[in-house]
Amino acid sequence: MVRERIASALPSSGDLGLDQRLARAIDLYRSPDLTERTDALEKLWDGWAELKTLRGPLPKGIERLIAEVAHDARYADELGSDAQALNKIGNDFHIRHFEKGKIPIQDSEQVDYFFGRLFNLIWLFLRSMSSVT
Repeated sequence: MVRERIASALPSSGDLGLDQRLARAIDLYRSPDLTERTDALEKLWDGWAELKTLRGPLPKGIERLIAEVAHDARYADELGSDAQALNKIGNDFHIRHFEKGKIPIQDSEQVDYFFGRLFNLIWLFLRSMSSVT
């Protein structure tokens, strides 16, 4: 199960508030309660929004993060595409927006998929940031 494989801690971002928000997302994600697990998605996506600006305002901030991780243009393109796809998921599903027409999260498997996908990208960026700061 994905929940059991999520690391207990992410590398530090250097921003205490962001680190606490991400730790809270991980704590909620581990819950068996679907409501708490979907709350974990919202917190993780909020952390993602903040992380993208740690190296400067958008779009340059995320571009700088990608450049720190990807030392190859093709890898940078893949990371950029993944970041855009994750932004779209956060906007299209009941993760960050809850108005009519957004797609509800219906089960734990969906939570596992979305959480794991974004968690891995955040981990990659934070790992890179901790090695260059």
